[in-house]
Amino acid sequence: MTDNPARSSKAPGPRKKRRYAVTINTLFQPEKPSKILHFQAAFFQTVTPKKKPRDRSKLKERIDHWLNIISKIEEGRYIIQFSQENKIQIAVAKEKGIYGYFSPSKNMTVISSTLKDGDAIGTLFHETRHAIQCKSGFWCDAALSPRDNILMSCAMEADAEAFCVMASYKLKLAGYPEAFEAHKKSPYGDISNRFEKMVTENPASLEDGSAMRAAYDRWFKNPNRVISYAANALKMVHASLIGFSRQYNQKGFMPLTHEIMEGIGELPNGTNYQKAEGRDLVADTYKKLHHPELLEFLEILERGIGMPTTVSNDNKPGKEPKSDKDMRDQLRNIIKTYSPGMMR
Repeated sequence: MTDNPARSSKAPGPRKKRRYAVTINTLFQPEKPSKILHFQAAFFQTVTPKKKPRDRSKLKERIDHWLNIISKIEEGRYIIQFSQENKIQIAVAKEKGIYGYFSPSKNMTVISSTLKDGDAIGTLFHETRHAIQCKSGFWCDAALSPRDNILMSCAMEADAEAFCVMASYKLKLAGYPEAFEAHKKSPYGDISNRFEKMVTENPASLEDGSAMRAAYDRWFKNPNRVISYAANALKMVHASLIGFSRQYNQKGFMPLTHEIMEGIGELPNGTNYQKAEGRDLVADTYKKLHHPELLEFLEILERGIGMPTTVSNDNKPGKEPKSDKDMRDQLRNIIKTYSPGMMR
């Protein structure tokens, strides 16, 4: 999950949470096993003084523990290096209903303090993958049409899950099965099960990218996942409609192509799992919205921008919102209804 860089201004959000964050200060040093990682700590206390402050040393030990575990594999060491080079902080905060998120505005990966270590490590893989996407230019943006923003939103999540599953599986092979087993028990377990089945049947698929591509495709097989993230993308477009309209009328939208979407699959070792055999990455199978109200909202937003609608007239109409507030409320309700349990 990510916060929303496309908004020009943010609506008032929930009260800020107490966070404990670390900036990785020194890279993995195999020659110094007793001092693998060093940290420069920062503590953000933004809650009422009545609450007892957390034991910062314990939170630091938790983050230290996660990073020491992921350093067992190449992908984990890359995450450590990437975070250090890009000055990305890793923070722990009490989050409701989500595993964590990456914030481009704060340059911070946030992990929910409620997670056990297996889930937390999987979330670290997932959210750092979002950071990599962001730094590589794969992001929801007013340069893309509303429909392509939906595709980008879903593709970002599918890619982050595929990376999380692959890295967690390699950790399992390296002697730490907790992250992969936790993923199998999560609302996203169908993805890890698909990945494991493919690797079991064809061990070469772990390295040639085909198991990751299967995991990516599996993300789209769950309509609820697609609906919730599509609604989130439309919510972002709705909040920034003036910016989208200006972009369309002044420069037009950049179309997403298979070649562009292929770039999201670049891996730390230089390979690209999206080049494994599979269907076109902008095929209709990746663009199904699965919900009549989303089609209705998409058409309204496209017309609001001043562009021709991409919604065909033979689609079953949904319940047309009566106002901007009505649309916001309905999109929020769809996200809440169709979110797959805890959201990444």
